Amino acid sequence: MQQVILDFDTEHDLREAAKKLWDGYKVTGEMAIRPLGNGRWRLELSSEKELRDSTLEKLNGQRVVADRAASHKDEGNTGAEAAAAAAAPVPANGEGEEA
Repeated sequence: MQQVILDFDTEHDLREAAKKLWDGYKVTGEMAIRPLGNGRWRLELSSEKELRDSTLEKLNGQRVVADRAASHKDEGNTGAEAAAAAAAPVPANGEGEEA
């Protein structure tokens, strides 16, 4: 499963992107649309189909998060938790937590 969050400048741009995903690319999964304020909109997508970067670029949105979050029921992670983890800042030196 792939998690993607895109921000759009207008509701019209977002609706066009959503239509392109469902009708054009035949994406299945879950999609959430919400206003951000100042006229901007956010599309949150949990796609069952892997989407190429070039496909996402054609949607004309600003990519916020992209994560190939597989469902790990044994670890208790949900797609939303995986997307939140992907959005977490990474140290500038590229190192993770110390063991």
